[in-house]
Amino acid sequence: QLLCAHATETTVSTAGKTEIAVHHKAENRGDRTNCCDPAPQPFWTRNCVRYATGIVCVALLIEQLEIATQMPKLDNLVGFAQPKFVKVEKVFRKNFHDGWEREGAAIAVYHKGELVVDLQGGYADASALRKWTPQTRTVVFSATKAVGALCIALLVDRGHLHYSDLVSQHWPEFAQNGKENITVDWIMSHRAGLAALDEQISREDAFNPKRIGEIIARQKPNWTPGMKSGYHALTYGWLVDQLVRRADPLKRGIGQFFREEIAKPHEIDFHIGLPAEEEHTVSRLSLPSNMHLFKEIIYDPRILIMLAMLYMRPPNSIAWKVRQNPQWFKLQSGRWLVGHPGYGGSSVMMDMEDELVIAYVCNGLKTGMGELTRTYRLLRNAVLSSLYTAE
Repeated sequence: QLLCAHATETTVSTAGKTEIAVHHKAENRGDRTNCCDPAPQPFWTRNCVRYATGIVCVALLIEQLEIATQMPKLDNLVGFAQPKFVKVEKVFRKNFHDGWEREGAAIAVYHKGELVVDLQGGYADASALRKWTPQTRTVVFSATKAVGALCIALLVDRGHLHYSDLVSQHWPEFAQNGKENITVDWIMSHRAGLAALDEQISREDAFNPKRIGEIIARQKPNWTPGMKSGYHALTYGWLVDQLVRRADPLKRGIGQFFREEIAKPHEIDFHIGLPAEEEHTVSRLSLPSNMHLFKEIIYDPRILIMLAMLYMRPPNSIAWKVRQNPQWFKLQSGRWLVGHPGYGGSSVMMDMEDELVIAYVCNGLKTGMGELTRTYRLLRNAVLSSLYTAE
C-alpha cells in the first residue's frame, strides 16, 4: 500500500511574527489515484514566463554581438530611388546596418513600366572582400519558377500550347502509370502529383534532358493528380522544360527559349543556365549561422513553420500552409500578388492592379522565403507605403 502524507497549515503568531506550522498526518492509501500529492503543474504554466524572458534576453544579446562584430556598414551603395521612394533606400541601408543583410543584395522596383528604384550594395563575396556591383549576378532558386511560367504563358499566347491540354498531347510517353489525365494547368499549379521522383537522380541525369524526360514519363504520381496541390520544389523546372521542348516549334530547351524569345529582345540580364565564361560574375552564397537563425526565429516564429515543412516534407504541406496563411502572399490592400519567392530570400512579385513589380535578390541566404524573409518584407512594405502615401 502507498503511504501518503497530508500536510495542513496552521498560522501561529509568536513575538509579533506570523509563522506557518506544517503538520503531517500519515494515512494508508491503497492506490495512487487518490493520493493527496498535488499533480505537477503543466510545463508552460510553470516556466513560460521564465523561458520567454530568457529567450528575449539571449536574442537581444545576439543582436548586440552582431552589431558589434558585423562587417563594415554599407559603403558601396549603387543606384537610385526616385524622391517619393526614398524610404526604400533608407530601409535598404538599415537592413545592412542592423545586421539582417549579412552579405550583398539588390532591389529593383517598376511602377507602370518605369524603373523607380534600382539599388545594390554589400558584398558579392564577403570572405574575399569582393564588393557587389551592378554587374553582380546571384542564384535566385525558386524565383525562377515565375520565369518558367512566363515561358509557358508565351507559348500559350502564340497558340502552341493550351493550359487545358493533356500533357500527353505534346508528350505521348507521359501517358502511363496514372498520368494519362494530367493537364498543363495541373503541372503549372502544382497539382500533377509529381513533387518527388522515385528513381535515383545522378548529376549526369540532371543535365540530360532526354534522360530526365524518360524518368518522369515512368514516374507514378505521388497522389491522385488534380485532387491536391503539393509544391513541386525540385521537379517543377524539369517538367516545364519538357513542356517547352515539346510545344516549341523549334524544340528548344527552356534556357535557350527564354534567352532568345524574352531575355535578348527585352535586354534582360537573367539566365536559366549561365554560360561558363560568365561564372566569375556570380556572388558567393552563404547560409545563416545558428545565431542568425535563432535571431530570425525570435523575431518571426513563423520561421519554425517553414523549417517544419522543409524537414517533415509531406507532399502537400507547403500548399496547405499557404491556404491556411493567405496573408503570406497578399498585399496590404488584400490583393493577391503574381510571382514567386525563392529559397534564401530572393523574390519577384507583381501587383497587376497597381502595375507594380518588386524584384529582390541576395546572396546571404535567409531561413524563410517570401513574406518570411525579413529584409524583403521590410523593403516591400517601404515600397507600398511610399506608393500609397504618394498617391
